[in-house]
Amino acid sequence: MAREPLAAALGALGVRPGHRLGVLGAQDLHVAAHRAAARLDAALVPLPWETRPDRLADITARMGVEAWVTDAAGQALVAAAGDALPRVVVDGGLRGEGGPLPRPRHRGGTAAVLLTSGTTGRPKIVTISRTALAAHAKAASHRLRSTRRSVWLAALPLHHIGGVALLDRCLRTGARIVPLERFGPEAAMDVMEREGVTHVSLVPTMLHRLVGTKRGPPASLECALVGGDRLDPALLDAALAAGWPAWPTYGLTEACSQVATATPAEARDHRGTVGRPLEGVTVRIVGPDGSPRGADEEGEVEVAGTTVIGSPLRTGDTGYLDEAGRLYVTGRVSERIVSGGENVDAVEVEAVLRRHPAVLDACVVGVPDPEWGEQVAAAVVRRGEASVDAMALASWCTHEMAAHQRPRRFLFLAEVPRTENGKPRRGDVRQRVLQETVPT
Repeated sequence: MAREPLAAALGALGVRPGHRLGVLGAQDLHVAAHRAAARLDAALVPLPWETRPDRLADITARMGVEAWVTDAAGQALVAAAGDALPRVVVDGGLRGEGGPLPRPRHRGGTAAVLLTSGTTGRPKIVTISRTALAAHAKAASHRLRSTRRSVWLAALPLHHIGGVALLDRCLRTGARIVPLERFGPEAAMDVMEREGVTHVSLVPTMLHRLVGTKRGPPASLECALVGGDRLDPALLDAALAAGWPAWPTYGLTEACSQVATATPAEARDHRGTVGRPLEGVTVRIVGPDGSPRGADEEGEVEVAGTTVIGSPLRTGDTGYLDEAGRLYVTGRVSERIVSGGENVDAVEVEAVLRRHPAVLDACVVGVPDPEWGEQVAAAVVRRGEASVDAMALASWCTHEMAAHQRPRRFLFLAEVPRTENGKPRRGDVRQRVLQETVPT
């Protein structure tokens, strides 16, 4: 869809610089809305499909939505919520509803207002400035070697920062965007091969499924950016061996999606690294009191720079920098399990559990324990028709893990609950573990 008709329709509705536009619809609608909002200097407020009508009014009020851009399906959800804000509906044509908008309530160069993933609690609202997003686009395009000749597959949901940042840098450089409405490994492979895709953003579960097709990456692919959650070294090894140009990355909403990114060569030669910080971004590792840590000394990751909202920002992630300035992210401060005085890395335990032949996926959490402080618990997804019970897994863990790492509770699920960008919903898992299990 050309940007001029949608921008013109929004302008006729009264959208002016500073107005906040709620976007609810398919992937291609987000592409068109991003282009139109940039032309009008309005702020995007993209929302997820899973937003329930009974929550939509509360969320849009908190985020300051003043008008809507929807397609037919999004319009139905907005109508079900009883929302009467002015809107432009894209349904093969363009039609405006509602009277002209009043003077914008919000000013100051805002590019987007986003919800964080909310893996451990209520999602936060983050306001992204145009200055920060522009700085990110320049730095990320340089690191990822993205130019106007690049072709990006938009496989991630475009209401998250990863999708918003992808759209912004493509529109700034002139790169072509290929929106993918719903990810499936075979369908994604077909699209990448047909469209000559050079770059794609993925979460680790997507990369796992693509490698599992055994088809190998398309010849055109130059960069598979992998973020959103920590990348299991075994998966990275398998991807690189199969020819996938995997670029591990670390970022967060408040940093316009990317803080540091490693090339495939860095990832292969320095296992576990997410690379050096992007241009204009600085990373420090600090202790609980904010004092700096030395090289190879673990602490909390603090980021600062032109792309960071609220700079300097304590991220809540743990990690360390090597002597060359490469960043290694080891977990979340809030996800670190302390059992009997010993630190347990949940992601490390998950990686070991996935090595069991009967385990497809796992999510590890800490639950309160009166004797040990916390107890390690695991939600497990069985592989196919495989049969394994809690006692068998507990026995296997005695040979594969240190005593303080071994899960004492097991919950078997059909799938690990995850956010749309692939992060496990540890809060949900913890609640179910407490409700449905007893220690083994």
